[in-house]
Amino acid sequence: MTVSKNKQVVITRLKKEWRSGLRWSAYKNMGRIHSEEIKCFRSYSQATKFCETENKNCIGLPFKVCVITDFLKIMQAYAMKGRRQVPGEIAKAKLCEKYPAISFPLYTDHLPGISADAYFPVIWNRIINPLSDISDWLVLISHVPNKVMFSSKDHCAVLDYFMKQCGLIGTADSREELKLQAKIRDAAFDRYLELYRFYYHTRRACYILDKKIDGTKPFLLPITYFARYNPQLKRLVFFDENLKQVGAGKMIGEMDARYYATEIGFKII
Repeated sequence: MTVSKNKQVVITRLKKEWRSGLRWSAYKNMGRIHSEEIKCFRSYSQATKFCETENKNCIGLPFKVCVITDFLKIMQAYAMKGRRQVPGEIAKAKLCEKYPAISFPLYTDHLPGISADAYFPVIWNRIINPLSDISDWLVLISHVPNKVMFSSKDHCAVLDYFMKQCGLIGTADSREELKLQAKIRDAAFDRYLELYRFYYHTRRACYILDKKIDGTKPFLLPITYFARYNPQLKRLVFFDENLKQVGAGKMIGEMDARYYATEIGFKII
């Protein structure tokens, strides 16, 4: 039995997209899929932005994201008569035992194992020591985008300034939002953590002071990566949103893994 014409078109197109530097495919979870229904992107954030826009008026998350090479493997794993080969799996419990710092996104809790020959999202819980890992503390105000009111390398000085500013807000019909943030030292970009947020609205007669992180003590920072098991090295390898290999614990951009397709179901006609 020969490969269907549409299936071959899809495979040819995805191979071409991968060679051009694109790494991610977004597709709609439907019974039948065609080449023109698949959108390809260079980074995971570009793919999720597309999904977020398309899914606004839909129930659930019909558009999901998958690595192009994994998409190809799944299609090519289908037998000519429509039977699908079952890929090998790694038990999540064994991975967590071998790598105590990792966990998995909540939506994957129902999966006891993950594919041994595909990428998958993991969370690395890195310990942040404020004395060595945070370079600056900042206070920002909401009504002026990215407006830094005060910054210092001294956490106590910034916290004191922040609390005083919270007490000064109170003009008629005001709506203000102050944020106390920390800048991670070894991030390759400006990665900020929010420690406190103060919201004040006089017309509604309410204020909220939300404390998220105690900046005086070490704390855990969850970092999402994509991982893959290397059978030769017998260990996990970690990647960023462009599928570039990175060291575990390295600061990378924040990623929303809920759009990642942990289970891909489709039929190529």
